[in-house]
Amino acid sequence: MNSDIYRSARGREAVARWCTERLDAWPVPHQRLTITANGVATHAVVAGAGPRTVVFVPGTNFNAAGCLPLATALAAQSRVVLPDVPGQPGLSSPMRVPAGERLAWYGRWLTDVIAQTAEGPAVLVGHSLGAAIALSSSSPLVVRQVLVSPGGLVRARTGPGILVPATSWLLRRSPVASARLLETMHAPENRPARNWSTG
Repeated sequence: MNSDIYRSARGREAVARWCTERLDAWPVPHQRLTITANGVATHAVVAGAGPRTVVFVPGTNFNAAGCLPLATALAAQSRVVLPDVPGQPGLSSPMRVPAGERLAWYGRWLTDVIAQTAEGPAVLVGHSLGAAIALSSSSPLVVRQVLVSPGGLVRARTGPGILVPATSWLLRRSPVASARLLETMHAPENRPARNWSTG
């Protein structure tokens, strides 16, 4: 593993606090596990019951705490496992995965997570980067795969249309810069909701 994704200990603590508070407030009965998968600390949330396990792999910049509405729906019908992906914000290891072997490394990681958390056959659901990670796993327990808004399958190509508002937002975060970036990332016929908090 390479460098830490957080710029400061304070940033890491803020993300951990946000995740913990969201999980503490989640009314669905659940348990939180910390396992070692492919050699790194991995946090996972387990909820629901049933003969089949659904393993949901969040995408870039997402984690279990950010996916609770979906987890609630899945847990009503199945046993669901939501691991926080290492190298992404959350409660798993914050160390970046080596770029040259990123998907191979994540594939081994996910195969290990499934082996430690699934009880019988598993349905693997991957969102965004999680879809590429799902395709990289060779777990024999997986009976179905569902890919939601797949990302990470090929290197992203960014042009000035996204780079200008993204750079503006990174350099000077403000409600106006945030609105411009959100509008750029939405489909042409969609507009982001205006009722989000700026505080």
